[in-house]
Amino acid sequence: MFGGDEVSAVVIDIGQGSVKAGWAGEDAPKVCFPSYVGLKGSRDKADFVMGSSALTLRRDEMEVVQPYLSGKVTDWELYLSLVEHTLTKELGPEFDVKGHPLVFSETTHVSERDRERFLEALFEKFSPPAVFFCKSAVLAAFAAAKTTALVVEVGSGVTCVTPVFDGFALQKAAVRCPITGDGLTNLLIDALAQDGVTIRPRYSFKKKVAPGASAEEFSVVDVPGTDGTHASYRNMCIQHIAEDLKLSVCRVSETALTPATIGSGVLQSASYELPDGRVVNVASPRFTVAESLFHSSLLTEEKLKLLGLGSLDQYKSIVECIMEAVQRSDTDLKRDLYFNIILSGGTTLLPGFKERLEKELTERLHSAFRVRVVTTAAGLERRHGVWIGGSILASLGSFQQMWLSKQEFMEHGATIVHSKCP
Repeated sequence: MFGGDEVSAVVIDIGQGSVKAGWAGEDAPKVCFPSYVGLKGSRDKADFVMGSSALTLRRDEMEVVQPYLSGKVTDWELYLSLVEHTLTKELGPEFDVKGHPLVFSETTHVSERDRERFLEALFEKFSPPAVFFCKSAVLAAFAAAKTTALVVEVGSGVTCVTPVFDGFALQKAAVRCPITGDGLTNLLIDALAQDGVTIRPRYSFKKKVAPGASAEEFSVVDVPGTDGTHASYRNMCIQHIAEDLKLSVCRVSETALTPATIGSGVLQSASYELPDGRVVNVASPRFTVAESLFHSSLLTEEKLKLLGLGSLDQYKSIVECIMEAVQRSDTDLKRDLYFNIILSGGTTLLPGFKERLEKELTERLHSAFRVRVVTTAAGLERRHGVWIGGSILASLGSFQQMWLSKQEFMEHGATIVHSKCP
């Protein structure tokens, strides 16, 4: 059944921030929507709300939950509902999961029990003909046309450095970094609040254009009746705006920042128009937010809490994580790993990220190794790199013998996932 190239496989990449899904062999995912689940009513009687359009509509007392946090499933019922929504709603009414094998990405540090539990749920609940689980770092390497590389993933909820050798993730050498994309977004929201700028969610206001005035001449009025909005929904809306603000104006400094540098006024500010029409000038936070990935000198106790860290002892820079991951790898691989560093995740799109990373590593390694960071010019490819790698993998003719079929699952049980999907 899976001997040829035309198997119509579906690739699904579920992250903390978004779900990406589409057909193998395509250049980009067909759908990309937030990986939040809205709960209407009490938990035992709640209707689940999922998808970009549905979540845009504000509802009184609707709580939004992320069933996948920090690379781990925290709520299996909601997580499987997210998978079901992807398969039955987002991919179109004509899609029948029973006729298409599925490829799922997974984090490097996923537990064996979670893999087995997910496999059982997939076959019992959705009954696809075959599935395959692949580490996100391996897929990011495939997207960059590499089988051996050092993959640096900076996602919404997980930042991880994973050595990949000959198409396999070296899990024992992988190192997690505590600084994530969402953590940096929280820092930016806090920095703006200290400057007196509060982000208003889109549902809380509307623009009013006076008769005879141009579209650019408007006033903003509050929308009545939003007092019943759940705090989690409000935070989600603010987070989405702040995420776009971060990727629009923030950048990585060419050199390490110090309090003296920030106070000197040499950092150039950038402007951003908020949804309500206000234009904010972002000065020092434009650089200090991303600096948290490279150094801890600017982090206070309050900022450490926003990053999800209890103390400075838990801090580890992205450069330290890279060097530790390479150090854990075989000596023969170190040169190839440093020469093939691949960036993955939306936060790595910040201007100056690649150059600063190369500079920091080169200074620390001196002339022992040659450092090269491989990136793609297109931001879409890096943001969706894991999904694109899955699309490439599932469309290869040589891959079709690697599927884990439903028959094999019935014969050997869920533990077969560890040998079929290493």
